[in-house]
Amino acid sequence: GNTRPECYMVQDHCAGSPNGEFLPHGDTNYNGFQSGNEIPVNIALYPYSSDHICWGPGLLDDGVGTYTITNVHLPEVQYYTYNSFPEQSLVMMAVTKGHDDRKLTFKNALGAVKLSLTGTGLIKRIILQGNSGEPLAGSVSITSGIGTTPTVSFGTDYYTALTLECGDGVLLNPETPTTFIFSAPPTRFENGLTVVVEDTEGLQQILEANNSSNEIIRSSI
Repeated sequence: GNTRPECYMVQDHCAGSPNGEFLPHGDTNYNGFQSGNEIPVNIALYPYSSDHICWGPGLLDDGVGTYTITNVHLPEVQYYTYNSFPEQSLVMMAVTKGHDDRKLTFKNALGAVKLSLTGTGLIKRIILQGNSGEPLAGSVSITSGIGTTPTVSFGTDYYTALTLECGDGVLLNPETPTTFIFSAPPTRFENGLTVVVEDTEGLQQILEANNSSNEIIRSSI
């Protein structure tokens, strides 16, 4: 019911389950997980930020009410996580059918780029960018409605490169590929993309894909 968010945490006993139970976190003014007068449904966005503001409803062409979360920041620097996307980087949104519907069906707003690298180096960071300066990070709005998939809209404040920082370094194997995953917004790279791989000694390898069919698709790798 509020345009400003309240923070809820999934309970520990739900780890590994496709279903979660949420309780308010910290100093949240617990309102019983019910909508109020301004917003007639329950809306959730992961990851949480106190900067988020909800607007709506608007209408899609099919008459479905939509809601937009503004002040969402897609980080330009992400941090390597073993065999997974970086923690709290893959934005998801859920919109319920009404006041009494408390089933949050989260849908991914972003996609992912996976690199499988072999070698002997100790990887320090990987930088990904489109060859036409496509926006990949920064301030965005996320819009979704009942039963619809989220969409991402960039403003004027954006970054054209993503950096995956690998801490003290991730050691490659000459035979078995090591996986590196970025979270990224749905994007068609009009003139392909470039990836710069840098090791802990400052040496770089540049990987280029110049095919315009390269595309990041929502909820896909």
